[in-house]
Amino acid sequence: DTDVEDDSFKQAVEFWYETADLYADFGASDTEPRSVFAEIVIDLAEGRDPKVPTTIRGWQLFSGEVKDGKTSGNAARGLAAAARHVVTVGKRDQDAVARYAKGQGWI
Repeated sequence: DTDVEDDSFKQAVEFWYETADLYADFGASDTEPRSVFAEIVIDLAEGRDPKVPTTIRGWQLFSGEVKDGKTSGNAARGLAAAARHVVTVGKRDQDAVARYAKGQGWI
């Protein structure tokens, strides 16, 4: 038996990673953006209001790339939207955030 709120936080996190994979050509699934995302989750888990980057530089993506009609700017916007969703869902269930962050070894 699983907790629905916990599942929805996990689903939001999974969607962020799916978004990162979608924009892998721009470095979105590399260590740097994943570290930025980890900091967002850590802030949430520790009760701080996370700052979600909205720029290519903020997510530490490759700039100036165009692949299959997508750009680095699309990647930054996609990661930001997915991360904002994680924050929204996470604020409703701090326990799920803390369990996830501990499970990742981040706190």
